Amino acid sequence: MPAQTREGLAHALRPLTDAPERAAILCDIDGTLAPIAPRADSARVPPEASRTLAALARSYGLVACISGRSALDARRLVGVGGIAYVGAHGAELLQPSGVRPTVAAAYEEYTDPVREFASAAQRRLRGLGVRHEDKGPISALHWRGVPDEDAARSALEEVAREAEAAGLAVHWGRKRSPHSWRAA
Repeated sequence: MPAQTREGLAHALRPLTDAPERAAILCDIDGTLAPIAPRADSARVPPEASRTLAALARSYGLVACISGRSALDARRLVGVGGIAYVGAHGAELLQPSGVRPTVAAAYEEYTDPVREFASAAQRRLRGLGVRHEDKGPISALHWRGVPDEDAARSALEEVAREAEAAGLAVHWGRKRSPHSWRAA
């Protein structure tokens, strides 16, 4: 790395290095700490990344991992107990060494309606191989790798229109699949 680049990087990181106890390090999990996997349950955070996060947590005011997964699943995947986890696309917060995540108030009243809507949608889509992931206050329907992705996508576009008509917000994931429903 050229000296000028190192100097610029050192300057940019100075707020983190001069007063780490007043700084935060926030890391995305899927696609950053853990490579994208064909199925969410096969993703892995490399052990060296987990060790690094644990070491950073001893020096920095806040170290947190952010994920579309549930906060508890994010902690299981990363494997570090002394950091915070923000899960379900920001709907959940699991404090360092916490046992249960708290759900943001704006999501609490929608948890059951979202779960019911997504479960009914998944039952309709089961023959296409679409997988339902219950993330607590949000739900996801995954179609990556199903036998007929065109048919699944078409069916999911219809489900997304129904979700929006029911007052739920739809978020499309990396493969433009309806990734979650939440309050509109």
